[in-house]
Parts: sequence; structure tokens; C-alpha cells
Amino acid sequence: MKMTMIGAALSVALLGGCVTIGTTGGTGGQATATPVAEESVVVRPASAAFVQQSEATFNAIRAASGLGPVRFDPAPAAAAEVHARDMAVNGFRGHTGSDGSSFLARARRAGGSCAVAENITWGSSDVSGAFNWWQNSPQHASAMARRDVAAFGLAEVNRIWVLVMARC
Repeated sequence: MKMTMIGAALSVALLGGCVTIGTTGGTGGQATATPVAEESVVVRPASAAFVQQSEATFNAIRAASGLGPVRFDPAPAAAAEVHARDMAVNGFRGHTGSDGSSFLARARRAGGSCAVAENITWGSSDVSGAFNWWQNSPQHASAMARRDVAAFGLAEVNRIWVLVMARC
């Protein structure tokens, strides 16, 4: 698991220097949660089926708004997984990391040059549920409808969903 986190952290570095827009949402419950032991954290792997479902769902939403398709990308997916895991392990929900970092600070730390938007939600049991929640929230839908978005990553850890969108 240590190697997985190191690999994910390196992938996040590829996104760095990005401008970040954050939007948060939940499907119920309070904005904070009881801390989760790291051993109990379940990460949904980015299997071919997960990637295909994510792309199909996100692109259907974009097409309905007259927007072009986006592709699933491993780098934003790694960034999404790192943040989802951080929230699950440390028992919080939000765009500020457990180390106190803001979205902009984390993006700058990673050292890239592309624009990034992030949506989070919790409680959904599947890809469709997470995207449905975001689609029905004006702030989240607006982030997903950015014309400059070309790629995205999606991760789920213990029903905490993070969608990271990038233009490169």
C-alpha cells in the first residue's frame, strides 16, 4: 500500500501548478465523519469497466449540454484517489487537505500548468449516483460543463467520490 500511495503521489505531481476550482456536495449526513482506520479503506480500482462507465456517464452529461467529450486520465485519477483517501482516512469532507492545504496550494505543489476543477460528494454507491448528484447541483454541474476540460479522473474511497477535471 505504501508503494501505491507513493505512485499516486507521483502521479499527482504531474497535475501540479493547476488553477483549482472546488465544489463540494453530499448525498446526506453531516459534513464530517468518524475517522476511518486506514486498513478499512476500500479503493475502487480504475478497472476498464470503471473507466468506461465513468467516461460514458460524464460524456453523456456533457453531450446534453452541447459540449465535447472528455477522456479518463490516470494523473487526475491519482489526484482524485489521494484526496478521497485523505478524507476517508482522516474523517473529513472538503477541499482543504488534512495537512491544511488549499486546492491552489496543492495544485502548485504538484508543479503543472493545466486548469483543474474538483467536485466531491459522498454517500453514492456507484458512478451514476455520484454524477447524478453533481448534475443536479448547479455549482457542480457548472464545473462539469467547463469548455476547457479535456480530461478527468474519478476515484471513490468508502463512498467518498472525487472528480478532478483538467484541460490537458
